[in-house]
Amino acid sequence: MNRSRHACPGSWAEVRWLVSRRWVLSVALLFLPLAAQAQSVSLQVIIPNPNDMPRTLGEWEGAADVVQVIVTNAGTASTDDLRIALQLRGQRRGEVARTDNGSPLQPRFVLGAGETRLLLWDEAIDPNAIRIADNLENEFRRDGLPEDVYLLCGQILDDAGASVSGPETCASFLVYEPDAPTAVYPIGGEAVNPEALVFQWAPSQDARSTYLLTVKPRFAGQSVVTAMQANPVQLDVEVATGSYLYLPSDAPWDLYPDAVGYVWQVQELRDGVPAGRDDGRSPAAAFVLREQPAFGDVDRFGAPAPPPPPSPGIQFEIGARTGASPEGYAATGLATTGLVASRQSFEAERARHAPAPPARVPVTLTGSATASFDVYSQSGLTRDRRPGGALLLNGQVTATVAGLYTIPLSLYLSTEDAGYQLPFNQIGLSPTFGGWATLHGGYFSTRFSNFTLGDARLLGGGFELEPGPARIALVSGISQQATTPDEFGRLGLFRQRLTAAQLGVGSEGGYLFWLTGLHATDDTNSLDAAVRRAETVRAPQENLVVSARFATPFLPGKLELDGEVAVGAYSEDTFAQKLVDLGEYGIPGFVESAFTPRTSSRVDLAAETALRVTPVQPFSIALKGQYVGPGFQSLGAPQLEVDVLDFVVNPTLTLPKGSLNLSVGVRTNDVAGTRLFGTQRTIINATGNVRPVPWGNLSVQFSNYGLRSSTDNDTLRIENVSRLISVSPGVQYVTGTLRHAVRASYSYQEFNDENIITGRLGDTQNHSGTLSYTFAWPSGLALTTSSTLVRGLTSSINSTIFTVNQTAAYAFLNRKLRTSLSLGYNQTETVATDYGFQGRLQLGYRVGRQHRFQLTAQVRAFDYGVERAGSNGFTETLGRLAYTLSL
Repeated sequence: MNRSRHACPGSWAEVRWLVSRRWVLSVALLFLPLAAQAQSVSLQVIIPNPNDMPRTLGEWEGAADVVQVIVTNAGTASTDDLRIALQLRGQRRGEVARTDNGSPLQPRFVLGAGETRLLLWDEAIDPNAIRIADNLENEFRRDGLPEDVYLLCGQILDDAGASVSGPETCASFLVYEPDAPTAVYPIGGEAVNPEALVFQWAPSQDARSTYLLTVKPRFAGQSVVTAMQANPVQLDVEVATGSYLYLPSDAPWDLYPDAVGYVWQVQELRDGVPAGRDDGRSPAAAFVLREQPAFGDVDRFGAPAPPPPPSPGIQFEIGARTGASPEGYAATGLATTGLVASRQSFEAERARHAPAPPARVPVTLTGSATASFDVYSQSGLTRDRRPGGALLLNGQVTATVAGLYTIPLSLYLSTEDAGYQLPFNQIGLSPTFGGWATLHGGYFSTRFSNFTLGDARLLGGGFELEPGPARIALVSGISQQATTPDEFGRLGLFRQRLTAAQLGVGSEGGYLFWLTGLHATDDTNSLDAAVRRAETVRAPQENLVVSARFATPFLPGKLELDGEVAVGAYSEDTFAQKLVDLGEYGIPGFVESAFTPRTSSRVDLAAETALRVTPVQPFSIALKGQYVGPGFQSLGAPQLEVDVLDFVVNPTLTLPKGSLNLSVGVRTNDVAGTRLFGTQRTIINATGNVRPVPWGNLSVQFSNYGLRSSTDNDTLRIENVSRLISVSPGVQYVTGTLRHAVRASYSYQEFNDENIITGRLGDTQNHSGTLSYTFAWPSGLALTTSSTLVRGLTSSINSTIFTVNQTAAYAFLNRKLRTSLSLGYNQTETVATDYGFQGRLQLGYRVGRQHRFQLTAQVRAFDYGVERAGSNGFTETLGRLAYTLSL
C-alpha cells in the first residue's frame, strides 16, 4: 500500500515540492548571466607608500603616489552609473571616516566591456562626500588623521547602492607623526667656546628631511621663548644632517653687542614643508659664550688697567627747595624794603621767611643703558644680514628709593622691528616697595610656577604682594598679539589675553603652599572676519589651569622636598561646538563659569617633585621626577613638553679647589599609549672644574644623549647616541715684567645612528682644538695670538676649518683711551676651499666711571671655492658708534 501511494501522482504535496524546485532552478538559471557580470567588475585599492602617508586627506588629492584605485570590467557588457564607496578604519580608533554613498557629489563613471581604469583619490572621491566620525571630527579637521594603523576598504556600487564588486577589498597603511627634533648641544644656558661651536640635535630617520637651524640673540630681561619669538636673526641656515658647525663666514658673535646670551631652535622640514609634532620645531634652548678666564688686569680690549672700584651708582635727592635768587626776591619787592643790604642779609631773610624744607629722600640708580647707531653694507650676499642703518637703545636700570623701594626699568627700542608674536620694541616697569610689594606695568615677565605662568611675557599689569607669610598675586595682559598670515608661510594668530592669580603662604627657600589659577583665551574679533576662519590662521584657543605648589624643608639645608600638581583644561578650537549636557560627560556645572567645554576640549594632569638631600656640606644629591599627560596644555608655559615621564638624579660635589656636577636622567614618552610607539631618552651630563695651583686651572665636560624607540618596524626605528667630551686647561705666569697666559681647549663630538637601515648615513664626528697665547707689558701693550682647527667627518663629506687671529691692544691718555686692532685669516675645506679675511678696529674712551664711548669698524671678506646660494663670495662692512651709561 505504501508503495502504491508513492507511485500515485495524485499527491498534492509532492507536486508542490516538484514545482517549487523547478521554479528555483529556473530563476537561478535566469539570473546566472547577471551574477557572472557582477563578479566581472573588480576594485583594487593601492597605496604605494604605506609607511609614509600624509595626515590630511587634502594632501591625497591629485597625488599619484598616495592613493590609487584600479577598477576593471572583465565582462562583455558596459556598466553605467558606478561609484566607489570607501571606509577608513583605524586599529585603535575604529571607524574614522566613510563616504556618503547616497551623496550626489560622489563621482560617477562608466566602465566599458573589458575596460580597466586608474583613478586617483580626487577622481574617485569628492571631499564633500566624506563623513568623519563624530568623536574625531574636531581632531581630524585640525590635525588630520590621528596616529594609527589604518585599513582603507572599498567596493563598487551601482545606481541602486548595491555592491557589484563582491566583498570589500582593503589596503593597509600607517600614519606616524614623529617627535620634533631634540636639541642636544648646547642646552641649559651652558657656556660654549664660540671659536669651535657645533650645534647638535637628534634628527629624524626620514631621508627627505632637512633642518632649519635658527640662532637669535637674547637680551637682558627676556625669557627664552620671548627671545626666540621676537628677536632678530643671528643665523638662519638649512642643513641635511643632525649637526652644524658655526663657520667663520657666519655672522660674527658680536653682531648684537648688548646680547646677554643666545637661543636656538631647529625645525624639521620634509620636502620643504614643516614635519612632525609642533610644526617640527624643537623647544628653544639657551646658551652663553664662554668668557676667557681673567688675565691679571687685562680688560676686554686687552689693555692692562687697574680694576676700578665698584660704582655706588648715581645718587641724588628728591625734595622741594623753596625760595629764589636775590634777584627773584628783589622782583617781589623784598629788596626795596631795605631787608636785603648784602648777600648775607638776603640769605638770613630768606631762611626766616621760607618754610622748613622737607626731609630729603635719597634715590640710587644702578644698571646700565647703551645707545648705538650702526651702518652696514655688503656685496655678494643674496640678502643683507641686517639693515643698512639701525638705531638701538637697550638697558636695565633700577631705581632704589630710600633703600626701601626698587623700581626696575627694562627697555629695548630698535628701528629694526622684527616682532613676531610680541613687538620687538618693549618697555616695562616693575617697581618693588619695602621688599614685599611688586607692581608690574608695560612688558614684563614673572614666574608663578612651572605648570602655570612660566615662560610667557605679558603686555599689561599686575601686582605681587608678600605681607608676612602670605602671598597674593594677580597679573593680566596680552600674551600674543594678533597677526595676519603672510606670503612667507607665517600663520595668522588671534590676540590672546592671559590672566593668572596666586594665593598661598610661605616663600621660596622655606615652607610654602601656593594655589595658582591661569586662564587664557583668544579674541576671535581681533582678526577680520574674512581671514579668521582661514586654514592659514591658527584656531582660537582657550586654557584653564589650576595647580598646587608645595615645599617642605624637613631639615633645612639637609632634607628638602618641593613639587607641584596641576590639572589643565584646553580647547584647541573655540569655534568648535559647545557641550550642552555637561553631566553626560562627568563635568561639574560650575566649570562653565570659568571655561567653556567644547568638542575640541581635553583635560589632563601634570605633576613634578624634587627631593634634595645634603648628608655632608660638600656633597648633595637631588632626585627629580615629572609627569605631563598628553592632553595637558598651559599657554603660560609654551615650552612645556607633554606626554613625558622624567626621572633625574643630580649629585653635586663642591670642594675648595674644584667642583663636580653630575646629572643622569631618563625620559619616556607615550605614557598614555596614544602613539604608535614611544621613545626613551637617556641623558648623562658631567662637568668638573679644578684649580690645583693658583697659576693653573682645568675644566672638563662630558655629555651622553641616547634615544631609542620601542617599535619593531625597522623603517621607523630610532636608535642613536650623541656624545661630547671637552677638556680646557689654562696657565698664567710672570717672567720679569711680562705677564703670560696660555689657554687650550679640545672637544670631541660624535653622533652615531644605530638604526639597521639608516645606520652610518647620519654618523658625524667633530674634533676641535683651540690654542691662544697672550703676553702684556707694563706700558699697556698686550698681544694675543690664537688659532683654531676643526675637523668634521660625516658619511658623505669631510670638512676642515683653520683660523688664526692676531690682536694688539694699547691704552693711551692715562688709559682712558683704549685701542684694539685684530686681523684674522680663515680657511674652510669641504668639497672646495673657502678663504676669508677679517679686520677690526675698536676705540673706547671713558669719561669717569659712568660714561663710555666706543667706535668700531669691521671688514670681512670671503671667497668661496664653489658657488654657494648664488654667490662666489662676499664682502661686508660694519661701523658702530655706541654710548654706554653705567650707573
